[in-house]
Amino acid sequence: MIFNTGCTKTATGFPEDFVPGSLTTLDEPLEMSGIAGGLPVTQKGIVRYDVQMPSAEIKTIEMDAYLMPQLKCCLISPQGY
Repeated sequence: MIFNTGCTKTATGFPEDFVPGSLTTLDEPLEMSGIAGGLPVTQKGIVRYDVQMPSAEIKTIEMDAYLMPQLKCCLISPQGY
């Protein structure tokens, strides 16, 4: 998981990150530039992550995200949360 302030939308290459039933197909495919290097995007949905805070408390965060199967990591857009 990489927090990237230059990322305009959260994206992940892992379908299991998505809330079951939340993935939908985009009307028109997109191409993600920047760190993703022009990878295609055809689906979006809601991702859910459990994050450990400095206090050791676990917080669950959810946000809209793109599924990019060729992406080998998860890019989190903090401003999108």
